[in-house]
This record gives sequence, C-alpha cells and structure tokens, in this order.
Amino acid sequence: NDACAKCGNNSKTNEEGTGCQCIDGYHVQGGPNENKDNNSTNCVPNQYTITYIANNDTDTPKTQTVEYDSTVYTLPASTFERKGHELVAWKNDDKDLHIVPGNSFSYNIKGNLELTAVWAGKEFTVTYNVGAASCSNLSDQTCRYNDQNCKAQDVESCQYSGYVFRGWKC
Repeated sequence: NDACAKCGNNSKTNEEGTGCQCIDGYHVQGGPNENKDNNSTNCVPNQYTITYIANNDTDTPKTQTVEYDSTVYTLPASTFERKGHELVAWKNDDKDLHIVPGNSFSYNIKGNLELTAVWAGKEFTVTYNVGAASCSNLSDQTCRYNDQNCKAQDVESCQYSGYVFRGWKC
C-alpha cells in the first residue's frame, strides 16, 4: 500500500487507507492539537501543562510545559514560601501522585496535570536556659511550627534559692 509507505514516525495510515494521520497524542507540526487525516509524516507530540498550585494563599500557580507520553520530569526548584513551613511534597490525589520536591518522577503525560503543594511546619529546637537555677528532668525540646501539642516543659523541679519561678521568656 503506497499510503503505508508514506506514513512516518508517530503516524499511521488513515481508516480509508488513502493517507496518513497522527497517532493519539500527536499532531501535525504547525497544526491543531488534534488528529486529522492528512498526507504529512511530520507528527510531533502534543504539549501539555503541569500546573503547580502553591496552597499558601499568596502565590499564583506556576506552570511547566511537557510533551505527551514523556515520563521523567525533574520538578523545578520551588519559589513558593509559607511562613513557618517547608515544602515537603507535591501531590495529585486524582492520579495518586506524591512527589518529593527536587526529585525526578515518572508519569505518562496524557493531558494537563495539576500538582498541589504539601507543607509541614518547620522543625525547631527549644533550649531551656535556667541560668543559676537547678532543675531536674529538663531537656531540649523539638517542636514544629504551629504545633498545638508543643508546650513549655514543667518547671516544678527548678529551684533557685530566694526566688519563685514565674514562667519562661523568649
């Protein structure tokens, strides 16, 4: 069949056997993002967008252009910020994706994709300076930003002759 001989990469003979058409996910270069019967052998991948949603109430989404059926992406460095938090992952619940920032990930792109930032409170250490007081059972404490369960340690064991402990000061 002469029509088969004309069809190049990423194209196939049309149903009528009279010409070529791009396979799914490809289009004629310079043409629309859809398959149409044509005699061209120049089929190129469709372009799709990965949208990164900051989930921080301040930044507008950022985008990255990718090609159909591409499988490995390295996430761009995030410029998103959230007070007291660090970006720990990007997720898309619909597609069961959970990606660590800065890592590559594999996913067969068949259309546009939205990834939402996952934040965790930054970790910090509380160090208790008791000065000249004597305290037992008092140690550094690791907490996360906005962690309601992180409370100042009890100081009943602290003693300093002639003084009454009234609380901690930053």
